[in-house]
Amino acid sequence: WRAGSSCLGPPRLDASARPTARPPRMTSRPEISLTRRSPLPPPTLTVLTHTHVYFIDTLTMASEKTAWQHAKPFVNGGLSGMLSTAVIQPIDMVKVRLQLGDTGGPFGVASNMIKTQGFGSLYRGLSAGLLRQATYTTARLGIYNNLSTMATEYNGGGAVPLWQKAACGLTAGGLGALVGTPADLTLLRMQADTSLPPEQRRNYKGVGDALIRIVREEGVAGLFTGATPTVVRAMALNMGMLATN
Repeated sequence: WRAGSSCLGPPRLDASARPTARPPRMTSRPEISLTRRSPLPPPTLTVLTHTHVYFIDTLTMASEKTAWQHAKPFVNGGLSGMLSTAVIQPIDMVKVRLQLGDTGGPFGVASNMIKTQGFGSLYRGLSAGLLRQATYTTARLGIYNNLSTMATEYNGGGAVPLWQKAACGLTAGGLGALVGTPADLTLLRMQADTSLPPEQRRNYKGVGDALIRIVREEGVAGLFTGATPTVVRAMALNMGMLATN
């Protein structure tokens, strides 16, 4: 207050009382952090889902491939055996008739069969022969392939010794012959039927009729008549044939 001023009038500010300096202006703006944040990772659920789907698809393909690899030797063995039987069936028929006592040599027996019984007589028992290959050849080649694979793994992927190959062939031949004995029995009976007297002929209509009648007349054990020499022969044959392959 100025000295001597009236207390009743409005107060007058003294110039000396006014502020002489203004507050300093802000010459710089506050610093703002412009650092970029790291990108967010992709959604975890989506990544896991695609990963799981791919993993499942891979396992499915692997399982299908493994199943085919296991079935391939059985399928190839059976089909190749059936094809060979269809080609050599007439020769096998002539061989059986010669073993049963027919005379005249192979060509004489074949020509006599065609004259007296027709050309189709050379293919008598073909259905049984195809069943035999579908059982015997399929089993022995498939079993041998699996056993030889196991022997290779047992030897650490190296060469398999000859005695192990022989053991694999022996086992595969014996098991295959046991499986194929019923079909082999029907094949021999159908091929030899026409060489018997008319009153002793069985006159099987086909391999199915032969199997049913054997079971009905001789029991299930009748299907394995002659199984022992058949198995022993197959064991010896396959031990030498497959082991040296």
